[in-house]
Amino acid sequence: MMRATFAVILALTLVASVVLSLWRQAKVVADADLDAAAAYVRGDHADGDLIVVEPAYIVGVRRRLGDLPLWEPRHLVARDLVGFSRVHLVEIDTIGFDGVLAGPLSRFAAQESTQSFGAVRVATFLLPEQGRVVFDLRDEIKNIQVIARYPDGVELPCDRIDRGRRVCPRDSEWSYIGPRTVDIDNQPRECVWMHPIGAGGTLRIETPQIVGLGTIHAAFGFTREASGRAAAPVTVRLLSGDKQLGSRTIPVELGWQRMVAELGGDSGVVAIELETQNNGAAHFCGSLLVVAQGSGP
Repeated sequence: MMRATFAVILALTLVASVVLSLWRQAKVVADADLDAAAAYVRGDHADGDLIVVEPAYIVGVRRRLGDLPLWEPRHLVARDLVGFSRVHLVEIDTIGFDGVLAGPLSRFAAQESTQSFGAVRVATFLLPEQGRVVFDLRDEIKNIQVIARYPDGVELPCDRIDRGRRVCPRDSEWSYIGPRTVDIDNQPRECVWMHPIGAGGTLRIETPQIVGLGTIHAAFGFTREASGRAAAPVTVRLLSGDKQLGSRTIPVELGWQRMVAELGGDSGVVAIELETQNNGAAHFCGSLLVVAQGSGP
């Protein structure tokens, strides 16, 4: 009896293995499908467009379109898309695809077109007019000013540029300001690394003069790894000249904390100031956009 039971279990296991193997093979996306979809997206791409890929682990799209603005998120909200005019959602019917991005997109964007290329579907969404991005911190590292005010009272500029980063004079291995793509809230975020100075110090990041009215869209968070072990929260202040536009203490937890403020006056310098009571493991990243009011993307 036991032999018969064992034989049945073995047979079922073999059948399940064969079925699973066949299913996996059926779910492998063909290079020709990826080539055709990439050619379509590239031909339709315009300034202000963003390519979003689901599932996130498929590297074939990035290999073909990685020179264009491209994200591989695990979730989307409207505020993530400030500064973009359209989204090309590339969905790949393969293992790991669960279609979680199309629903949120359809709630805050109008679907413009859909094209299918075998296992690859490209849906293009038109976003509501949000204004034109006139400043993106990630793109302006060479044009910003960074001042490190150390706990001992010494104030020094972080003016050495190395590999596209502004490096601070002390603790330069991690004390720098530069673009990174890191896991913040269980998904990759394109942000600017800005590890704060130790207790009693301030890290100040200043934009060039920004002309005209605009809305500041900022967001900050600890990397996923640091969100469980950073020694203390980080307090962030947004300023225009000497006027404080907003302040928030970012807790040591998983999350991408957003701040929105209006840039008053006809022009101004926007500044970010960071402080903490203990900068141990404060692997901190942020973003800052200024969007001009009353102008299209």
